[in-house]
Amino acid sequence: MPIPALPATGFPAPRPARGRGWLAGLLLALVAGGSAAQTTVRYPAPEMKADARGDYPVQVLELALRKSGQSWEARPSPQPMVKGRAVLELLRPDGGLDVIWAQSNAERENLLRPIRLPIDRGLIGWRVALLRAGDAERLAAVRELEDLRALKAGQGHDWPDLKILQANGLEVSAVNSYPALFSMLALGRFDYLPRSLGEYREELRQLEPQQLKLDRYLLLHYPAALYFFVRKDNAALAQALTDGLNQSLRDGSLKALFDSHYGAAIRAADIANRRVIRLHNPLLPTELPLAHADWWWQPEEAKSSPPPLATPGPQRSTPAGRKPGGAASAPAAGLGGRPSSG
Repeated sequence: MPIPALPATGFPAPRPARGRGWLAGLLLALVAGGSAAQTTVRYPAPEMKADARGDYPVQVLELALRKSGQSWEARPSPQPMVKGRAVLELLRPDGGLDVIWAQSNAERENLLRPIRLPIDRGLIGWRVALLRAGDAERLAAVRELEDLRALKAGQGHDWPDLKILQANGLEVSAVNSYPALFSMLALGRFDYLPRSLGEYREELRQLEPQQLKLDRYLLLHYPAALYFFVRKDNAALAQALTDGLNQSLRDGSLKALFDSHYGAAIRAADIANRRVIRLHNPLLPTELPLAHADWWWQPEEAKSSPPPLATPGPQRSTPAGRKPGGAASAPAAGLGGRPSSG
């Protein structure tokens, strides 16, 4: 059964005022109605002013809120936040955040309330490598996972990707800050830096061209999803995001936003001429909706019509070993009517 409609604030309407006459009661109701007419949704500000990684999730958040049928306004936090702090801030009932976007794993789904639709179509799990400019052929001879194990990668110390790469037998250097990843690669502290197809192009644009280059040989892949997360008790916002994402699936606006934001980067990566190395993701939540093939980007895909909407109901899960885009056990569908409680 779908979650029943709630006021935008998630709180019951105020009781009529007593002893102050009908006019006072009317004024109080009008004030309460005005405050409920628009609710602020706070999300984490980026770590750096030039950090464009959050541009697309913020646009998806704004799109979903607009299409939810309610009046919500998305605003960044006053201070920048790294991912770990953002998770902790969201967990606090009196914290400064209402929503975050993050790569899903079992721990995050246990602590928070996931909205189980991959807002980036799983692009976070498709990785190309950044290399030192003078080492552009470093991965030319890599044909399979075993070849890659002879080299060292770099990743953020609190990123799920660190554990994913290590679980596949890859040597990885854990780095404490996002900017330091690029300087340490340039200094030769590790051999390559895997970045998602949605991240690499903007990062290279901000770097000096003589420092780092894009590898042209490999495409790494592990099933992964970028979700919105809210607090477990925030049913109103979870429902609004579910409704808005469903509507954006139905009218094609989510796919259009994805194409406009990532299409150029995907084309520039020359996917057709890359060797794909598939990795296992041991952090994959059991309820990852891999059965909905149209929710996931695939290298061979051409432009297609937006996926149809499902009737409300629980998500069907797929075993962790199965990759997105395989034969689906159910037709492509929209996000279920009941937000998951994690």
